[in-house]
Amino acid sequence: MPPFAARFRHLIRLHAKREEGSGTAMALILLVACLALAAFAIDLQRVNSLDIQLQNVADNAANAAILARSTQTEAQAKTAAVTIAQANLPVASTGNVIVANDVEFGQWNAVSRTFSPVAGSTDAVRVTLRRTAANGNPIRMFLLQVAGISQMSMTRRAVMVGYDPDCLREGFVAQGMVDIQSNNTFKAGFCIHSNSVVKVSSGNSFEAGVKVSMPDASRVQMPNSGFASSPGLQAALSSNRYDIRILSRIQTIINGLRAGSNNFVPKYITNKSVISVSDTWFKNNTPVAGRIYDVNCSGAARMPSRSAAPCKRW
Repeated sequence: MPPFAARFRHLIRLHAKREEGSGTAMALILLVACLALAAFAIDLQRVNSLDIQLQNVADNAANAAILARSTQTEAQAKTAAVTIAQANLPVASTGNVIVANDVEFGQWNAVSRTFSPVAGSTDAVRVTLRRTAANGNPIRMFLLQVAGISQMSMTRRAVMVGYDPDCLREGFVAQGMVDIQSNNTFKAGFCIHSNSVVKVSSGNSFEAGVKVSMPDASRVQMPNSGFASSPGLQAALSSNRYDIRILSRIQTIINGLRAGSNNFVPKYITNKSVISVSDTWFKNNTPVAGRIYDVNCSGAARMPSRSAAPCKRW
């Protein structure tokens, strides 16, 4: 073998046995792995931040909608929600995350925890915010694009329930005692509530679906005959306490009704002129539908019964 060839083979054997360069190859492999993990962590943190932001804005929009719905039309309440959402997530930077149809009014079932859209409802609202490919505004990935992930879709919803317990919609509600006199029949859906105690005289009848509540239902006051003289009362009893926030607004509501304000006068009122009468007027007269009556109580205020005219305004 020529001397040059032999020397060349000898050098090849020497270099094949050396390990000085192996660390460089391993370092390059680890560097690529670390960069991939860093890319995943950075984009994941960004997505998590955007997720929180989207949910917070959905909550704020739903809150704005349910508050607006208490005094405004459904369309106006939807506009309020869209305005709040777009103020926090401008169209220029995040695309159009919400439109009016993404604001739905309806009813919330607390037992099944489900929302059912019902047009015209004031009970609850569901707001949906979207950053999706179908909506044209997905979340763009930065470093994860090297792994083939260029975008991510995200949808967040918020349901807001208005503070409107059954007893504040239909029935007798008081901070102090509610005293029910004899010979009344209470129909399904009616509620009698006191944040103190309810007193029930004999001879009252409570249909299924009536609620009689107080902080401690065991404290209900009855005659010696007990439940026997008030059919349905025992089944109607429940323990509840309400924050009756409407109390601080009563005078404002009365003033609004007297002034004929659209924020307070129901739609079924066809004539906003107020008719002032005494409580005894109802014994010989019948109220006209669609009118507002301002009742001046001649005696101490009392809860209405079949034999007494209600001493209140409506």
